[in-house]
Amino acid sequence: MVLIDGSVRARWSISRHHGAATLLIEAFEPLTKRDTADVLEEGERLLAFATPEAGTREVRLVPHA
Repeated sequence: MVLIDGSVRARWSISRHHGAATLLIEAFEPLTKRDTADVLEEGERLLAFATPEAGTREVRLVPHA
């Protein structure tokens, strides 16, 4: 789960495939530009920590439709 200001606003999952790691963040509701930037920045740190062996890493945010 992704918390923003103490509220669950998205969920995340990590997938690994052939030396690459992807963090997928799925928003439950629209996020502000600032929240989006903060979530992506934190996602980069999380992915680097969780997958140090990955040759490539990608963070993707799926906005709420």
